[in-house]
Formats: sequence, structure tokens, C-alpha cells
Amino acid sequence: MKVRNTTVKAFGSHRLRNILVLLVLVLTTSGWIFHNRLTKSLPEKDEVITQAPKTIQLWFAEEPELVLSSITLKGADDAKVALGKLRKAEDPKSVSAPVTGSVSPGTFTVEWKTSGKDGHVIRGKYSFTLKP
Repeated sequence: MKVRNTTVKAFGSHRLRNILVLLVLVLTTSGWIFHNRLTKSLPEKDEVITQAPKTIQLWFAEEPELVLSSITLKGADDAKVALGKLRKAEDPKSVSAPVTGSVSPGTFTVEWKTSGKDGHVIRGKYSFTLKP
């Protein structure tokens, strides 16, 4: 009987340990699900456009906190292109900034930063190309 109880207890404790390890892995690796994230952009990621953009607009999974948000536009030479004041767009899950600087053909990088209701700041970047 003692051997049998020990085997059952050992099996039960391994099972519990495995469940706990799995639970910790799921909760720690999927934490990004609970944070805001970019869902759409204009110009779009890797898009080739033929006219200079007048505005950079970003959409997120949840309403972005404007005071914690920013957009930077950089040209191929890594020089910043001037943007106007960042503002909330008509869609509450979107922000936009007018392009006020000079834009000539080339590849551009949009770097962005924002936060959602949880206060967790997220960052990202993507590129698009302007061809005449």
C-alpha cells in the first residue's frame, strides 16, 4: 500500500507542477495580448506610394493615450521629416499627424509610441516607399 500511495502522490504532484508551469508560461508569454497594439496605418507598412503623404495616421486595438503618444517620420538618410501636432483622429482608436516637412522619393520609416488604458508604453516602426 505504501508504494501505491507514494506513486499516486508523486504522479499527482508532477501533474500539478506541470499545470502550474504551463499556466505561468501562458500568462507570461501572452501578456502582450492585454496591451495596446497597432492594427492599421496610412501609409501602410511596406506600401509603395506615388504621392507624398499629407498625413501619417495610425490605428490601435484600443484608444491610445494622446499624452503618451508620438509619431516620428524619418527619410532614407535617417533625417527627421517635420510633422505637425499629433491629434486624435475621427476614430477614437486612431491618431494622426500632418506631414509639414519636405518629402522626396525614397524609403521612409514611421516610428511610433503610445499607450492604452493600462499605461504600458509600446513602441514600433514600419517603412513605406515613395516613388514618383
